[in-house]
Amino acid sequence: MNQITFRKNIRSGPWVWLVLFFAITGGTMASAHDVFVAADGNDQHPGTANQPLATLEAARDQLRQSGRLGKEPCRVILQDGVYRLSQPLRLEPRDGGTADAEVTYMAAEGAAVTLTGASMLRLQWEPWKGPVFRARVDSAGTMDQLFVNG
Repeated sequence: MNQITFRKNIRSGPWVWLVLFFAITGGTMASAHDVFVAADGNDQHPGTANQPLATLEAARDQLRQSGRLGKEPCRVILQDGVYRLSQPLRLEPRDGGTADAEVTYMAAEGAAVTLTGASMLRLQWEPWKGPVFRARVDSAGTMDQLFVNG
């Protein structure tokens, strides 16, 4: 008889699910400390959704300095864009948090994010021989691949 009454009460309103949730979880929800990054952000910004950082390094450093690593879940959320890494992003064990307070690097919902070590070439093309054009490339780095429109 009690089981039938319990089921009937659950169906009587969505508020019962909320009561059950708080009873099971003790009234707390896991929340995350979010740091936002955007391709057009600024590393002097606070890393909020409205004032995002520009680089993953700045987001990592902000998490390190926040004192929240390993104490609460943390997320680095990347907005739409291409993020060009001029050097590897170096992460240490502490940057992963703990089993109970993980750190997640993720794209924002619906965002198209590209992380690349490629450099964008901004070239001045000039006619060379017939239909062939040429451009000078700075020799500051080693180039082993060239992609056009990609």
